[in-house]
Amino acid sequence: ISSGKPETDKGSTKKNSESTKEHTLEADYLENTAVIDESNLTAEQQLGLKQAEERLERDYISRLEKRSPEYTNCQYLCKLCLVHIENIQGAHKHIKEKRHKKNIMEKQEENELRALPPPSSAQLAALSFTLIEAAKEQGISDEDFRIRQEIVNEMEKIIQQPLPGIHSILHFL
Repeated sequence: ISSGKPETDKGSTKKNSESTKEHTLEADYLENTAVIDESNLTAEQQLGLKQAEERLERDYISRLEKRSPEYTNCQYLCKLCLVHIENIQGAHKHIKEKRHKKNIMEKQEENELRALPPPSSAQLAALSFTLIEAAKEQGISDEDFRIRQEIVNEMEKIIQQPLPGIHSILHFL
């Protein structure tokens, strides 16, 4: 169960062993620094990076705009799993993990359900008719309901003698 707070993909980040003061200064610096400095890359490397990141975007992994102070070595975030990832290789590894694949399937199912058109008037009428017929065949009459309610009331009186404050509710299956 996720707390909603992003976590780090195990094996993808390293612990920072610097002092707290140095760590804070570094975190402040990194938070305001671009994650990947593309100015040192050749045009071919920039194209390769762009293509790799476009592929990652389809799997809900995006490059961080700014480094997180909590995960200073991470360059990417899986928005689906809320996992920080260190680099492209770590992102590819994450995509292959069971949890990510399960989350992708759930997201696809959710998207398909959201894309369904609302039911037509004819479908709603058919459903209403079916429910009314099932209630007639399987439901209880008003007299049966009254009898069952009386039984519940009698049971409640008996139960309340040793356990005052207890109330019974009539449920239908």
